[in-house]
Amino acid sequence: MVQLVPVQYHIRKYPEGIIPTIREVAAHFDKQSIDASGQYSLHTEYSYTARDLDSQLIGNLSAIRGAQRRGIPTLWASDEWAVEFARFIEVLVGDGSAPRIIEIHPPFRFSIPTIKGFLERFQIFDDIISQRYPTTEILIENRFGTQCARGTFLISRISDLLELCALLDSSNLNLKVALDVPQLISAMGGALTLNQARIEEIFNSLKLYRHYIIGIHIWGKRRTAGGNRAAHIGNLDTYFEGVNELKLALLSALHNLFEDGIKRYFVPEVNSTNSDLASIIQDMEAAGFQFSGTF
Repeated sequence: MVQLVPVQYHIRKYPEGIIPTIREVAAHFDKQSIDASGQYSLHTEYSYTARDLDSQLIGNLSAIRGAQRRGIPTLWASDEWAVEFARFIEVLVGDGSAPRIIEIHPPFRFSIPTIKGFLERFQIFDDIISQRYPTTEILIENRFGTQCARGTFLISRISDLLELCALLDSSNLNLKVALDVPQLISAMGGALTLNQARIEEIFNSLKLYRHYIIGIHIWGKRRTAGGNRAAHIGNLDTYFEGVNELKLALLSALHNLFEDGIKRYFVPEVNSTNSDLASIIQDMEAAGFQFSGTF
């Protein structure tokens, strides 16, 4: 049995009987305020598109405002940036409840070329946040895809995740992984290029370090009228374009990976319809996943 704790994502509604008790809250650099009440997960800046970078919250954070390429934030650009990132979160949360989760994202390789170097900089942020919010969990999401020219993320492919987890084994950092499944598949070539054996190989390789993975993201893709595949739209059927064997291979590989008794956060990043979310949930329940409200 694989148990997942559902996280409320935007306005999407889970099927009847699944009631999320934690919600995702956007915390990118253009945010000026949030509802910091109850149980929530802060989804921080992810460097996909340009920001205005002119809010009052970052007015005095010169390292954050200056670290950008054509408006697209460059994460973890300096030690000062790491300090200011912690300060940004403290000001954004204000007197509200401490976040249950802070979800962070990796730098571009042109900013920090090694995972070891990134973790050294993350340590600065971790020291501040762990003192301010001692019960908050920090998760890093693997990333693929950005509008930043020549922007390749440091933690994107399966080899990056394995290296990250190996380094975490010898550290005392408060850092775990939010595994974005579609982004990992994209980094490894894309859903329409992988076969069943390759899907199994990718996710089996994570078994050694699966205790670091305490969150997963699932979403679909669907072709637009122009023929492009749009992310965060659709379900797993449209993601694999009707190739049922690949959908079942993915669900089986994920169930096999996470069948270890550890509950994990589940974020369905579906921007299309409630029926698409319901379809994904139905597929996952058929594969043996169970959804429960709390840890």
